[in-house]
Amino acid sequence: MLKPNIYHKNELLRQIIFASFLSYIPVVLAKCFNEISNGISFYAIPAKSYLPYLVFLPLIIMSFYVSKILACMGAFLSETLVFCITTKHKITNYSPIAGLVCVLCFVLLPSCLLKKEDHLLKFYIVILISQFLFQVISWHQVLKYRFGIDLFNYKSQYNDKFINILKVSLLIRLPFLSITSLLVVLILKKLFSRLEQFQNQQKSQNHLNIANV
Repeated sequence: MLKPNIYHKNELLRQIIFASFLSYIPVVLAKCFNEISNGISFYAIPAKSYLPYLVFLPLIIMSFYVSKILACMGAFLSETLVFCITTKHKITNYSPIAGLVCVLCFVLLPSCLLKKEDHLLKFYIVILISQFLFQVISWHQVLKYRFGIDLFNYKSQYNDKFINILKVSLLIRLPFLSITSLLVVLILKKLFSRLEQFQNQQKSQNHLNIANV
């Protein structure tokens, strides 16, 4: 007798479970990277300069396998939790715009511009643009809401503070975009291939079970 398969019969439930799982992974990664990267460097470059780019990889994966609504909700919640867990600033310094930027860069852009079978180069260009856009907009929000520096209303007394922030964080991290984007794309392609094989095996097994009923 064919056993009922809740994941096969209820697609919405399957997507909710999958979205919940992938949405929480960035929170775990962010916390782990935040702990292990202290004091770790690669060629005198702090690990915190490039590890954050890998945090939201699960959200990109999620954008290809669940509905856009669930993926957007998961990405927004994930970015909010990452902020709450990893930052030392008060929750009142959090801007919802950061969550919306995360949704745009890691859910909407990949899901709208890419297909799983697209060429590696196209994947790389889209992921690179997404990463760059996320960093630029996020840093504008960081400067404005956490440090009180509004780039559109810039004042000279912020000069030293502004330059120091750029040297320590933004200008160190941006050069890693090309490298980390390539790493993300290679991981995505490998995962898509494995997941495709798994899905085909599941379909074959389901057809075999139905035939044996």
